[in-house]
Amino acid sequence: MATSANHAARYIMDIESMFDLDTVLSGADDFYYFHTAVAPPPVVVADLPTVATDDACAVCMEDFLPDEGGKQIPCGHVYHQSCISSWLSVGDSCPLCRRHIAPGDKTETSKTVQV
Repeated sequence: MATSANHAARYIMDIESMFDLDTVLSGADDFYYFHTAVAPPPVVVADLPTVATDDACAVCMEDFLPDEGGKQIPCGHVYHQSCISSWLSVGDSCPLCRRHIAPGDKTETSKTVQV
């Protein structure tokens, strides 16, 4: 019976950690979803448009430096290049709206943020 309780406690802990941003960005690979996520090729992030924004990066929660600009993904959200690269290394969706990001997606120009 104790084995079953330990297994259940570990399972709950694993599920809770799947929703922890620090765990996701740490690159830990001991969870099933890390092995099944199909991330876009790294070249996709480099090819994303760099835009100016007054918003903070939703991944690291830090403001963009003056004249820094961020990478805009197809849904229009903007992130630091290193932040969105880390995020996309374990998944294929926007951290904010969860829109699927596929190689070759074009950024929606109507949502481009300019200062």
